[in-house]
Amino acid sequence: MPRYISPGFCSSLKEARYWSMDWIAENGIQGPFEYVVLLKGDNGYKVMGQYATASEAFDDRRRLVEETGTRSYFLRAVRVYPVEEQVVIGPGHPESREDLDRWRDALSTGDESLIPQEELSSFRSWAASTIENRPEYRRSSSRGARLHGEIPF
Repeated sequence: MPRYISPGFCSSLKEARYWSMDWIAENGIQGPFEYVVLLKGDNGYKVMGQYATASEAFDDRRRLVEETGTRSYFLRAVRVYPVEEQVVIGPGHPESREDLDRWRDALSTGDESLIPQEELSSFRSWAASTIENRPEYRRSSSRGARLHGEIPF
């Protein structure tokens, strides 16, 4: 049975990429998917288990409702990437743990001398994407900036 012995936790369905089946259908998202049964908690969501099919997830949700008397359990889908599409990263690859840590150090300190010359172009592209996706670095409109006293970028 894929139900967890002790529930997991996620603070944000969006960050965990747990999508509703309606949203998947409306946006034409392609699978494959696995399914999770969740329960809203104080500061996030308890993840009760992960299942290979929606039928298994719905069956276990029914069992949870019967066992606990709580009808608040709900399902979300999480996209599964096939193993053959995943890249095997060796120790010399820039996305390996050691090299990614070096890239993060260079980004946080602004010291590009930590990056080998042959990785510099890739690092700069990765750093720009990383910074651009941080909520605190998102561009604000100049009109909104004037209204709220922020400095526009």
